Amino acid sequence: MGKPPWIKTCAQWADHFTATLDSKTKVYSEIHLVFDRYDLPSSLKEATWERCQGGKPPTTYHVEDNTPVGKVSAKQFLSSASTKDELTVYLANKALQHFQGKPKVFIVTSRQDVHSNCMDVQHLRSLQEEADTHIILHSLDAVRRGATKLCIESPDTDVFVLAIRRYHQLCKDTYFITAVGNKKRIISLEPVVHTLGKGMAAALPGFHAFSGAD
Repeated sequence: MGKPPWIKTCAQWADHFTATLDSKTKVYSEIHLVFDRYDLPSSLKEATWERCQGGKPPTTYHVEDNTPVGKVSAKQFLSSASTKDELTVYLANKALQHFQGKPKVFIVTSRQDVHSNCMDVQHLRSLQEEADTHIILHSLDAVRRGATKLCIESPDTDVFVLAIRRYHQLCKDTYFITAVGNKKRIISLEPVVHTLGKGMAAALPGFHAFSGAD
């Protein structure tokens, strides 16, 4: 998540975040915002991140509306798991408030909890640490409730691989949207799965986990 240079406080950052959500989702009738979890006491992801940091303890920030963020980069601000946890909970609450009373269905995760502006979504509560498998859970639930088109947006190759694996349980019209910088790609899953075949599509997550290649 980027932080433009004009942003000076977390409140401004949240406003920018919800405005970006509006821009990205204006053509959709239902929106699912799924965050990673950073509140777990022992996290493999966080241990890996700490090794990459060379063991240097990160600076922790308390996330409130008036928290100053103008003089730190997004990478510096998010170097602590505690700060990432507070920020994701903060943004989840801000986004939920933003969509209250609006006609679109909005569903957002916050730690292990799930909230919506208009429906009961407690069946989507999850103890999973990473968003990738949780995104697939949300996609399957949307299909169960009658969705005929899915657009899954993520920068994570793992999500693409898992969506390929579960394509036969998703909509025929399922698309994966990803971006690097200003370059955006929209990939229809149907021709990919057709080319791979059902067996190879099912084996893809194992191969991806073994190779580690994007």
